[in-house]
Amino acid sequence: MTITTFEDKDIFVIVNYLSIELFINFGNIVSYCEKLQIRNY
Repeated sequence: MTITTFEDKDIFVIVNYLSIELFINFGNIVSYCEKLQIRNY
């Protein structure tokens, strides 16, 4: 049973990358919601 094992630094890089992606997407969603609110007023 062979599972591709990641080294600790690889996991750190992947988690770091995902958190950056999530942060950027979250920022985009927030700014999009702000634009919608501005339109509603």
